[in-house]
Amino acid sequence: MGVPRGVRRRERWVLYNVATLVTVGLAAAAMYLVLYGVLLLGALAVIDIEFLSEQLGHEASLDEYLNLAWLAASLGTMGGAIGSSFDDEQAVRQATFSHREYERRNLQLEEEDEESGE
Repeated sequence: MGVPRGVRRRERWVLYNVATLVTVGLAAAAMYLVLYGVLLLGALAVIDIEFLSEQLGHEASLDEYLNLAWLAASLGTMGGAIGSSFDDEQAVRQATFSHREYERRNLQLEEEDEESGE
């Protein structure tokens, strides 16, 4: 006797969701670190330490550049997250799933629409 089909489907569903969550989490963390690094290098290259010290009212050090890059990366990430919420459902699905999976889901949705009489 094999495992009932419903159990396999549920296991596969859990596996796909966990894999997606881990992949998206790692990608987001990697992009954040890259953004942080680029902003830190940009701040070091563009903002003169004397100017930063004058603006802060005390002697600036590497800590201020690190904090500045952290603030800019965090605000950029939040802005991107808010902006991405304005994407339509179709764009999110296309970005999330592979092309083959995307096409399969579209066919499934079309079949469901036909069955419901829409």
